[in-house]
Amino acid sequence: GHVTSNIAESNNSVLKSDRVLTVYGMFSEYYKRLASQFEDRMGCIAGYNDNYVLPKTLEKINGTIGRSKTLDGCFSYVPDSNSSSNEFEGGAVIYKSGGEVRSLNRVHLIHNPSDPAERAKGCTCREYFHTGLPCIHIAWLVNHLGKDINNYIPQKFTVCALFSQGVIIF
Repeated sequence: GHVTSNIAESNNSVLKSDRVLTVYGMFSEYYKRLASQFEDRMGCIAGYNDNYVLPKTLEKINGTIGRSKTLDGCFSYVPDSNSSSNEFEGGAVIYKSGGEVRSLNRVHLIHNPSDPAERAKGCTCREYFHTGLPCIHIAWLVNHLGKDINNYIPQKFTVCALFSQGVIIF
């Protein structure tokens, strides 16, 4: 017998009904199917607002928030003395385990997460700077202060940013 790959078999199953058509008819059918798939997908995405965070990114952030909540009793926060009472500027997030300080991270909740220079001030662990996603220290602090984590996610992780770059999500 002939050896075929799954891609060839998949392609053959799609083409099966169109084999009797002329070349023009075949391409016309492919165009209609592709246009229909785009329309269905765009209808699905149209329900998202511009600041909708992509699902995989949201999954990762929710995992970080979940981990930070499990360590809630181990973290403590010391605000900077020059922070205003209305708006948090900076401080230290201290992680203690077994009564000992295991890590001390300087954390600064920034106003423009899309700016790498400003994001570099985010946390001394540098994860926020490198990935653009809030690290466990920032996630814990944002949750501790009752703020919205979405304000600390760069615009590049939103649906609107992908469309502006010409990326089509299937």
